[in-house]
Amino acid sequence: LAEIEKILAIIEEEGKVDKENLDWCNSEREENHKILEAHIAAIETLEQEISDLDTLINDPETGLLAQIKQTEDALTANHESQVTETAQRSESNMNYQTNIANIVEAEDLLAKAIKVLKAHYKYLEEVAPSLSQEDPAPPSTWEDEKDVAQGFRGQSEKGTQVIEMLEFVLNESKKEDAMAHQDEEKAQHSYEDSMAELKMEEADLMKTP
Repeated sequence: LAEIEKILAIIEEEGKVDKENLDWCNSEREENHKILEAHIAAIETLEQEISDLDTLINDPETGLLAQIKQTEDALTANHESQVTETAQRSESNMNYQTNIANIVEAEDLLAKAIKVLKAHYKYLEEVAPSLSQEDPAPPSTWEDEKDVAQGFRGQSEKGTQVIEMLEFVLNESKKEDAMAHQDEEKAQHSYEDSMAELKMEEADLMKTP
């Protein structure tokens, strides 16, 4: 009986140890399950974040790659607009300078022609009266001289009309000259305003994250 009691005591002690081991195993199992669940949750969260990042980067409409492409296209279009407008402005300015040079040359020629014609017809007006004066004893060629004087007066009248027409053309040319200067000034201001807007837009696009 004493031996049996010893064995029972040993068995009871081993049972306590086994119980402690079982409790420890159960505790470890529960802790491991919690850790596993936490890892699974973390994996799911990471997978969702990866999916969100993929959408953020690769979405064909709102993704970063699409935004970068849109920004690059906008920058390219902006640059092309600057180049095109600058070329057009240069061509327009060259045409303006050529036109102004032609107008100035025409005005100079008209002014010289008017000056020469005025001097010529002034001379005719001074000569005609002296030829048309009556003389008590005119020479045999007096009638011919009177005809010449009348011809001078007719030329003078026509010359006055020609001079008036040339002066009108000269005035119209000066108006065209002034209008060309105004148009060029407006075109230059418009170009400068447009370039300022394009430069500002370009700077904003370069700042796009």
